[in-house]
Amino acid sequence: PDYGKKLGQEAVAALAKLEKAPSTGLKAERMVFAGEVDHSWDDRISQAREVYDLWKSTDKPTGDELAHTYNMSSVYQARAIISRYGMEATRNLTIGAFNVGGIGFVSHTYEQFSTSGLQIKEQSPFDTTFIVSGNSGYIPSLENFENYRSYEADTGYFAAGVAEKLVAEMVGMLNKVK
Repeated sequence: PDYGKKLGQEAVAALAKLEKAPSTGLKAERMVFAGEVDHSWDDRISQAREVYDLWKSTDKPTGDELAHTYNMSSVYQARAIISRYGMEATRNLTIGAFNVGGIGFVSHTYEQFSTSGLQIKEQSPFDTTFIVSGNSGYIPSLENFENYRSYEADTGYFAAGVAEKLVAEMVGMLNKVK
């Protein structure tokens, strides 16, 4: 998570320097996006704490066996439930878009699924669009929540539908900087 955050901070710092140079003709947009937090497992907080405590007190390889006994996909899911419990309804992430020489860039510090990236590129007003993301946590697609309920959906902070809202915001920002 620190690497993704540092990458995002470096990109924002570089962008600020480019904006100050009038010869770049750079257009940029920034905003704070409030993504809904996944509280769908809050009713299992006591179970999650029990799974995690048992895992910590035993040999680590048995952790997933404990999770299956307690009807969870993994000990990582238990840990994620514990970390999300008591969080606000939304978690903010800073997103940005800019245009350099007719190439569009969008960025944030979370890990976005490739399907979301492809949607951004397909809807972008630029012929070439780069998506810079970090690894501060997962932003799974709605399809991932509905059809697979995968590791990423179970252990990330964000609720179903956030990825699609983020795609729409990023495409909107790309349109503004075009």
